[in-house]
Amino acid sequence: MTNLQEEMAKYMESMKYFLPVEEKIIDLKKSGKSSSEIKKELGSENNIFEYVPDILYHGSTKDIDVLKVQESTQKGCYVYATDNPIHALFFSIFRNSSEARSHIEEYIDEEGNYQVKYLIDERIKDALKNIIVDDIVFIYVCDGRKFFKPQGATFIRREWASKENIVPLDKIKVNIKEFFKDLEKNNLVEYSYYDKSKDWKTIIDLLGQNYPFGLETERAKDIEKYDTLYDNFIMKNFKEQFAFSKKFREFAKKIMDPKFKLNDTSNKNKSDAKIKYIKETADSFLLAKKDEKGNVIYNINQKKLDEFLKK
Repeated sequence: MTNLQEEMAKYMESMKYFLPVEEKIIDLKKSGKSSSEIKKELGSENNIFEYVPDILYHGSTKDIDVLKVQESTQKGCYVYATDNPIHALFFSIFRNSSEARSHIEEYIDEEGNYQVKYLIDERIKDALKNIIVDDIVFIYVCDGRKFFKPQGATFIRREWASKENIVPLDKIKVNIKEFFKDLEKNNLVEYSYYDKSKDWKTIIDLLGQNYPFGLETERAKDIEKYDTLYDNFIMKNFKEQFAFSKKFREFAKKIMDPKFKLNDTSNKNKSDAKIKYIKETADSFLLAKKDEKGNVIYNINQKKLDEFLKK
């Protein structure tokens, strides 16, 4: 059976090429370069926009023989996979980003070595106690030839999709608790535990991203049931934000209604433009500042919140 350490060794080697090119692309985008200008400047390295690795990985909580396509926020049914086996593993562990989420901070150092830190952000009190447990999850090893790069040439996020069911080449069983023990032993993980200052940021992410995306899927065809899921989750964990949540969801439904016309000609896809508008509106309620340690602390714009609730 495939070994996680062996797969990570392959990934780390491939990143010695990929990460420097990815960093170059990010810098070029920040400088205001267009997609065509970036491709021209990259030269032969611009194949990074279209390439699909030979091997990809998909994470799941289930021991299954076939990975079946599932409804996606990308308007269709797909199987998703990534080139990083740990990234795939985190997909199977952190199922609800409003409870806890992961971030992989990786780079190539001056000596050409791959370096990584896994950052775990707890958004609900004691969520990690229920997530990092003595339980098994699975990483499925997949044939990259069955996948394609979604969202066009300028999409560099390392995620690939398949429109067909996938029979994995192999699978890796991982004990969640033992995996994190190994990370801690090797000083590869940092935990940011829950504190109340995260509440508004979590709610804004939930309402500005997850909720409008869901409105485009089958889940929202029964809108009362869909809203009840949010009602129950928010009332249980974020009572202070419940009134705002109800109001903002009504706003999001109004914007996503096909009859509503958005004055945005910059995005040809009307649905994407609406989702972007909802996210930007949600984000505009947040105020950000850094504490003495340099960490970003989020709070709510109370004046804007009060005005919104009175409408």
